[in-house]
Amino acid sequence: MKALDSADLQRLQIVLDVICREAGKAVRSPEMQEVAALLIRLYRHGLTDEVKLLSVGRLASVKKGLSRTAAITGGGDRNGRSVISI
Repeated sequence: MKALDSADLQRLQIVLDVICREAGKAVRSPEMQEVAALLIRLYRHGLTDEVKLLSVGRLASVKKGLSRTAAITGGGDRNGRSVISI
């Protein structure tokens, strides 16, 4: 996993700020803290493209009730439960 420096964190903060504005949520809200943690995990694993991070973050922010993986993949069973876990 990649260690993050201040430039990396600044890039992630910009992405998160856009998502928060669009969702009408504060950065410190539980939902946005989950999105922030997801963005950091993805970035550390090599997903550094800001457009892709923004897309995944937007999707995760609107998929309440599903696991983070289901929010990314759209996976779930007939009852809306995630069939994939991380």
